[in-house]
Amino acid sequence: MSSLQRLEAIGILCLIIMAAPFSISSQEDSNDIDALFEDEIVVQQDRETSSQKESQDSLNRQTNPLQSFLKTETVKIGGSISGTVQSSWQWNDPWTAGFDLVDPDSQKLKPDLNSLVYFDARPQEDFRVHGSFKTAWPFSETKSLLDSNNKTTLVSVPDIRIFELFSDFQLGDTAYMRFGKATVKWGVGYFFSPADIINLESINILDPTAQREGPLQFRVFIPYGPS
Repeated sequence: MSSLQRLEAIGILCLIIMAAPFSISSQEDSNDIDALFEDEIVVQQDRETSSQKESQDSLNRQTNPLQSFLKTETVKIGGSISGTVQSSWQWNDPWTAGFDLVDPDSQKLKPDLNSLVYFDARPQEDFRVHGSFKTAWPFSETKSLLDSNNKTTLVSVPDIRIFELFSDFQLGDTAYMRFGKATVKWGVGYFFSPADIINLESINILDPTAQREGPLQFRVFIPYGPS
């Protein structure tokens, strides 16, 4: 073998040795890229993401305060009871010589016991039914009836009356309606407001914040402008 052939063989061998690391590195990079984009890993990631999204949506539905306020699975029932005692004394002629402050001509002691029971149902977010009933001690009252023979008969009937009974419903987000017997709450007057001529009771000056009995009504509220 001549010297020229030996040099060529040595050069080819050097080129093979130098190219070998690049080939191994390229193969490893290719394997890493293939491993990164394997179908199994991508599918597993999609499943985990979908599961997390469903869990988050379920949590949002459970913790949505507006939805829980506008819709309830049960009927809410409640009420209140209050009692008062009123006393009065009367002196017929306090300007005479025989007037005695500790000995009035008449005296009265009047106890009162009032109660209210209500229910509130919201089966849907856009529908509500509310009603309340009132009664007072002695929980009955005497009525006089006139029969066909012009004879008066006294009848005792339960003292229970419907204070409120109405339903709220809406037409999308355009109109909000209420139909039934309910208190009209128009105006902001403390002792007087325009609604005083609509409600069946006037404002009690001694208790101006007390709820008053309202009439049978059909109300439509249509919001206007940005909200």
